Amino acid sequence: MTQISNPEDIIQMKDVSLYQNDFQVLRDVNLKLKEGEFAYIIGKTGSGKSTLLKSLYGALPIISGDAHVAGFDLKKIKTSNLYTLRRSLGIVFQDFQLLTDRSVLKNLEFVLRATGITNKADISMRISNVLTMVNMNDKGYKMPHQLSGGEQQRIVIARALLNRPKLILADEPTGNLDPDTSDEIMKLLIHINKNHNTAILMATHNYQLIERYPFRLIKVSGGKVIDEDTYFS
Repeated sequence: MTQISNPEDIIQMKDVSLYQNDFQVLRDVNLKLKEGEFAYIIGKTGSGKSTLLKSLYGALPIISGDAHVAGFDLKKIKTSNLYTLRRSLGIVFQDFQLLTDRSVLKNLEFVLRATGITNKADISMRISNVLTMVNMNDKGYKMPHQLSGGEQQRIVIARALLNRPKLILADEPTGNLDPDTSDEIMKLLIHINKNHNTAILMATHNYQLIERYPFRLIKVSGGKVIDEDTYFS
């Protein structure tokens, strides 16, 4: 593992090109995100927002340029070490990706065991802590289908918090939710950002949320990543 040159930068990308199936999606990406910062990724469908996020958690290789996330050199990281990188991150998907055949508690336990946490007391404490953080500590024995969309997304956020990440990558986390529930999820993410100094990089199409909760904007357009502006809430 190679540390990034500036320890305040949780993300640092320089002159990066990203490919999907040998097709260049993004070129000359230069991007930094500081510890504890909140930023939106915006852009049209198919512009490369998800490609950018996938590269940050190692789902797409870095072919050219340099990229560091949470202290890991993404260009040099071995496949066998990707789980260690992902333990340092929280990942929130639009489509939840909860295991439908087991309860909330078993979903969260599965993630911890998959990332090497095996002590029963530690597992119980971590699960209790994250469910409390997302106000879902009475839902542990529910199955995913017994939860509303907003409740499922809260569980997904709890799952992302299990390993106490310094960075959450969120890909359209309100995309399948109604406006009121989207607002609740945004308030939860902002609370986590401000109270736990967790950096959040969030891809979204929801410009109403951006107007209501203004933060830095990073636009993906024409195969480029453009740092548009910085806003303060």
